Amino acid sequence: MIPIQLELKGFLSYQQPAAINFESLHLACISGSNGAGKSSILDAITWVIFGKARSRDETIINQASTTAEVVFRFYYEDQKFQILRSKTREKPLLLEFFVWDTADDKWRILTEHTTSETQGRIITTLRMDYETFINASFFLQGKADQFTQKTPGERKEILSKILGLEIWESYRDTAREKRRQLEKESNILEALLKEIQSEITQQDSIQSQILAFQSEIEGKNVLKNQQNQILEQARQLELSRSQMESQLKHLRTDLARKQTTFQQHRQRLTELNHQCSELELQIEHSAEIETGYTTWQLLRSNLETWENKASQYFEIQQQISTSRQIFQLEENHLRVQIENMEKEEQQSKKLAVEIPLLQKEISDLFTQIETLNQNTLSRDQYQEQLGNLQKEISIKQEEKRQAELHVKEMREHYKDFDKSGPNCPFCNQLLTPEHREKYKALMTSEGREVAHKVQDMENIITDYQNQVILVRKNLERAIQAEKQAQQIQLQWAQKNTILENKQNLQSNWLEHQAANLTAIKIKLDKKEFALVEQEKIKILEPQLITLEYNPADHQICKQQEAENRIFENKMRQLEKARATLEPLTRQTAELQSEIDRESGEIAEQSNHLTDLQTAYDQQFANQVPIQQLQKQLDLLQIEINQLNTRLGAEQQKLNSLERRKVERVKYQQELDLHQQTIVRYQKLEEAFGKNGVPALLIEQALPEIEEHANQILEQLSGGTMSIRFETQSDYKNKKRQDKKETLEILINDANGYLRSYEMFSGGEAFRINFAIRLALSRVLAKRAGARLQTLVIDEGFGSQDSQGRQRLVQAINLIQADFAKILVITHLDELKDAFPARIEIDKTAQGSQVQVQVL
Repeated sequence: MIPIQLELKGFLSYQQPAAINFESLHLACISGSNGAGKSSILDAITWVIFGKARSRDETIINQASTTAEVVFRFYYEDQKFQILRSKTREKPLLLEFFVWDTADDKWRILTEHTTSETQGRIITTLRMDYETFINASFFLQGKADQFTQKTPGERKEILSKILGLEIWESYRDTAREKRRQLEKESNILEALLKEIQSEITQQDSIQSQILAFQSEIEGKNVLKNQQNQILEQARQLELSRSQMESQLKHLRTDLARKQTTFQQHRQRLTELNHQCSELELQIEHSAEIETGYTTWQLLRSNLETWENKASQYFEIQQQISTSRQIFQLEENHLRVQIENMEKEEQQSKKLAVEIPLLQKEISDLFTQIETLNQNTLSRDQYQEQLGNLQKEISIKQEEKRQAELHVKEMREHYKDFDKSGPNCPFCNQLLTPEHREKYKALMTSEGREVAHKVQDMENIITDYQNQVILVRKNLERAIQAEKQAQQIQLQWAQKNTILENKQNLQSNWLEHQAANLTAIKIKLDKKEFALVEQEKIKILEPQLITLEYNPADHQICKQQEAENRIFENKMRQLEKARATLEPLTRQTAELQSEIDRESGEIAEQSNHLTDLQTAYDQQFANQVPIQQLQKQLDLLQIEINQLNTRLGAEQQKLNSLERRKVERVKYQQELDLHQQTIVRYQKLEEAFGKNGVPALLIEQALPEIEEHANQILEQLSGGTMSIRFETQSDYKNKKRQDKKETLEILINDANGYLRSYEMFSGGEAFRINFAIRLALSRVLAKRAGARLQTLVIDEGFGSQDSQGRQRLVQAINLIQADFAKILVITHLDELKDAFPARIEIDKTAQGSQVQVQVL
C-alpha cells in the first residue's frame, strides 16, 4: 500500500478541512507540538480503512463539528483505490469504496449494500485485517510491543497473516469441505446399499403374490362376461321402450298443437265478430261525414290562396329590409372613416411640434458619441500596457527568487563553516584564525550585497505593481466609456428610427389623407352612396300595397280549416269500412266451419293416447335400469383393473430387483473410491493446517526476519544485543518425545547471556521491539508482490537519549530503500532536520492545520 492523498474534515482535532499529498514524499517526519494532532493522522488512516482508531465513532467527531469525514486514496498492487468514511452525530456510518478505472478514466464503485459488507470487501481486497496492518506497517503510539507482547501462538498467527499464509487456511477449508461432502455421499451410498439388500430378501414373497393376483383376475373375468350378457338383453328391451315413448311423445305433441290451433281459431272468430259490429256502426253516420268533408275542401282552397299571398308579402318585405341595412352600413362606414381621419389630422398637428424636438435630441446624442471617442484611448492599448507590466513583474520576481535562494545557500554555507572543525568543510584544507575571519567577512559582505539587491528588486516590483493598478483603473475607465458610447449609439439609432416613422406619417397625411377627408364629408351630406339599394326600396314599397295581404283574415281562415280537418280522416275511414265489411262476413262463416271440424279430431286423438299409455305402463313396470346393470359391470372392471395394477407393481418389483443387484455393485465401487479419497483429503487438511505447510513457510521466513532484526538491533545497541527465534519447545510432560509449535523470542545481551524477551524493559525492550517490527516490515516490503510498501513510526524517540535517537534515525535510513514511503512522528525539534521532508502540524483556534515541506 502506497498512500497518495489523505483528506480530513471534522476528525478529532481537525475541525477545518485539511489535505496531505504524499506523492512527493519518500522519507518524511510528521512534526508538531504535543497535542497538535500528529497521531490523529494515523488514526484517520486506520479509521478510514478498518473503522478503528483510539476513539469510538462518536468521539472521533470534532467538538465544533457535526460530522467527521476522511477520504484516503492509495496505490495497492498497481491499482488506485479510494475509501471514504463519514460519521455524523446520532446517524449511521457512511462507507464508500472505489477503484480507478483506467479504461474509462473515472472512479468505479465497489461499495456493497451494507456498511459491514463494504468493510468485508475492503479487507478481502487488501487481504489483511487491522491487527495485521498495525503489526506490519504501523508503529502506533504506545504499541511498539504490539508484536512481542503477544503470546507465542498469537505471534505465529500474526506472522502468518503478514506473510500472506492465510491462503493455506482457505486451502485447508476447501479440503475439509470436500472431505465432508464425500463423507456425506459415502453415508448416502451405505444407506442405499442397505436398502438394496433389504429389497433383495423379499424376492420369494413377491413371486407368491404374483401367482395369487393372476388366479383372482381369472375369476373376476368370468363374472364380467356373464354381466355383459345381462346388460345386452336389457339394452334390447330399452330400445323397444324408447320407440314406444317416442310414439307417445309424438301423439301428445300433435294433440297439444291441435288444441292450440283450436283455441287460436276461436279467439280469431270473436275478433272478427267485433270488427263487423264496429264497421256497421260507422256506415250508419255516413251523411253527416260527407257534408263536413265538403265544407273542409272549400276552406282548404281559401287557405292555399292566403298562403301564396303571405309568401309574396314576406319575400318583398325581406328585400326592403336588406336594402335598408346595406344603406345604413354604408352610412356608418363613411362616418367611421371621417372620425379616424380627423384623429390623423390631430396627430399630424402634434407631429409638427415633436419632429423638431426629436431632431435636436439626435444631434445632441451624436455630439456625445464623438466626444467619448475622441477623449478615450482604446481598450487594446491599455491591455497591452498591462501585459507588458505583468511580464516585467514576473521577470523581476524570478530574479528576486533566485537571489533569495542564493542568500539561503550562503546562510547554509555560513552555518556549515561556523560549525566546522579545523578543516574547511568545502575544500578540506586547514583553516587559520585569520583565514576563518577573512572568509566570514567575505561571506557577510557578499550576503549584504545580495540582500540589498533583493531589496532593490522588491522596490522595482512595488513600483511596477503601482503602475499596474493605475493602468487597470484607466482600462476600467476605457471599458466604461466604450459601454457608455455603445448605449448612446443605441439610443441614437432608436431615435432616428422613431424620427423616420413620424416623418412618414406626417408626409402621408399632407399628401393624401387631407384631401380625402373633404371628399368623404361631401359624399355623406348628399347621400351619394348605396344608390342601387335606394332604388330597390322605391320599387318594392308600392308592390306591398298592391298585394292586399291581411294577416288577420289569413289567421281566421287557417283556424277554420284546422277545425274542419277532422272530416278528412272520417271520410277516409268511412270509405275503408264500406270496402272491408263484406270480406269479413265471408271469413267469419268459413272460420266457424273449421272450428267444428277441429273439435271432433281432438276428441278422437285423446282417446287413442289414453289406450297407448295404459299398454306402456303394463309392459315396462318391472324393468331393471340399464344404469344399475352398467354400474355393476363397471365395479367388476375396476376390481380387475386394481388387481392388474397390483400385479404389474409386483412384476415391476421383481424386475427392479435385477436392476438393484447391478446398482449394488456400482454403489459399492463408488463407496470404495470415496473412502480412498477421504483419506487423501484428511492428509491435505493436516498439511494445510497451521502445523503443516504454513509452519514450514514461517520456518523459512524466520531466518530472514532474524537476520534483518539483528542488523537493526546491532546498530541500535552498538553491537551488544542480538535476537534468536525458537519455533519449537518441549512439552511440560517429559514423557512426550515430540515438540510443540511456538514462537519464542530469545535475546543475547551485552554479557553474552541468552535471556527471554520478557526479561527486558525500558529502552532495551524498545530497541528490541523496534528492531523486530522494522524487520517484519522490511521483509514484507522486499518480498515479490509485496502488499505493504509504507512504514509509519509513532513511537520511541522520546524514550531514547541523544545517541539512541541518532541510532534510530540511522536504522531508518538503512531500510528506507526497501519502502516507497516512510513516515516518522516526532515532537523533538532536533530531529526535524534529520529528514528531507516534513509534514508540519500546528494547533490553532480553528483546529489542527497541516503544511507539507520538502527541503
